[in-house]
Amino acid sequence: MDVNINNLGPIRKETSIVVKPLTVFVGPNNAGKTWTAYALSALFDCRSWSEYINSYLNEEIRGIYPPLDNAMIQLQDFGSAKINLIDFFKEFGEYYYNDLGRLEKTWIQDFLGSSNADFKDMEIRVNLKKINKNIIDNILSYGLKAKFFISKDGKALLNLLKEKDNPDISFYTSNSDISEGSSSYLDFKNQAPKKAIEDIIISNVFRILSRSVYFNVYFLPSERIAFPILSQLFLISSKIENIRSNKMENDLEIGENTNNEKNGKLVIPDPIIGFISLLDRAKRKGSLSRRQRETKEDDDVKTYIQLAEILQREILQGNVEYSDPEPNPARELLFIPLDQNGISVDVPVASSMVKELSPLVLYLRYIAGKRNLLVIDEPEMNLHPEAQAKLIEFIAMMVNSGIHVIITTHSPYIVDHLINLIKAKSLKNLEVLKDKFYLKNSNSFISKDDVSVYLFADGTATSILEEDGFIEWETFNQVSQKILDLRMEL
Repeated sequence: MDVNINNLGPIRKETSIVVKPLTVFVGPNNAGKTWTAYALSALFDCRSWSEYINSYLNEEIRGIYPPLDNAMIQLQDFGSAKINLIDFFKEFGEYYYNDLGRLEKTWIQDFLGSSNADFKDMEIRVNLKKINKNIIDNILSYGLKAKFFISKDGKALLNLLKEKDNPDISFYTSNSDISEGSSSYLDFKNQAPKKAIEDIIISNVFRILSRSVYFNVYFLPSERIAFPILSQLFLISSKIENIRSNKMENDLEIGENTNNEKNGKLVIPDPIIGFISLLDRAKRKGSLSRRQRETKEDDDVKTYIQLAEILQREILQGNVEYSDPEPNPARELLFIPLDQNGISVDVPVASSMVKELSPLVLYLRYIAGKRNLLVIDEPEMNLHPEAQAKLIEFIAMMVNSGIHVIITTHSPYIVDHLINLIKAKSLKNLEVLKDKFYLKNSNSFISKDDVSVYLFADGTATSILEEDGFIEWETFNQVSQKILDLRMEL
């Protein structure tokens, strides 16, 4: 996906970013890496299409989508309507995604938790030409079934159906007799007013279009190291459920943002709220036995559980487990070292590396799904250089499993070792090569076509991944050389 960004924090020149399954942002502090990662991911986060739907229904914005208008007329007049989502995407998709970008500047300040930055001139534009086929495939694979205006006897006046491998989304009444004057017609007219019908059609069509790029967006912000404390503070303030409800559930409700407490009160950035919601969901609802049952129908879930085990065994060298294996809001998170002489400890008092990586274990074990976008701010925090090298191998394995990842980093170990992983993928005898790497797993090798790397500096971002897979950046080399020169001089 090609995205053009301008006037976003330090980004003051038009900058083109090609978002790949693995997108890496490097560069000095305060160059715009994190804000750009968040702004890009926010475009397809639930907050974005929620804001767009609300603005559309309130007529604050008005796109031109004749198929939606026609569907509303057909549903009211004849009791059924059908929209071919692939045709809709081909004609209106790019307009819709760019409309999301135009609206984003009205709420990005709140999303980032910034009270002073000015975003009125921010520009985000999307070019979908290179990923049309991926989105079309995702639209086809999307399945959805729902009922609306349900009576006490369980009957619904209106039904929605989007079957997998079928491009059509259908809206229809329960009774085929919808002729004018019939009882069904009068019930439908009286109990399903035009505004409510419009809400149902608009919400579900736009939601499917957004989720056909990334089904869900999750954040591991740099503040994750303090998650034991943050979790308690936010839960005490009783904001988790209300602020980010559709981060916790994949239901039909449109997320409502209530994080608007300024004037001296705490303003919490959405990535942090989403992160704490993820942890709270894992604690309250995460069940390994249920997740393992899901593996019988979904091989991807089995892969994510295996990835969590690899992360624990190869990098953490211990297991992250709840004191109660089944959902319980009172259960505690423990770290159990693999060393038999190790002492189990509560994660809040474990090492910084454990606190750093435990959220990733929980995400993979209980939540991860294909076409997720995971944004990790500085994954190298508190990690030994060897652990950093292992982690980029592990991140490549996640990408190869179908999870898209954006990382910001200052680590030469991550960037330089990524070059090795790209090179290894282009060679033969991968099963022999794997033993030279830390995790000894050929799934950590990654195609150059699945990677983009950008250097942020001087108000813009520049691609530094060359055709041969080499990543050309001088940031750390210059610092290392200066330190060496100074040593020689002294």
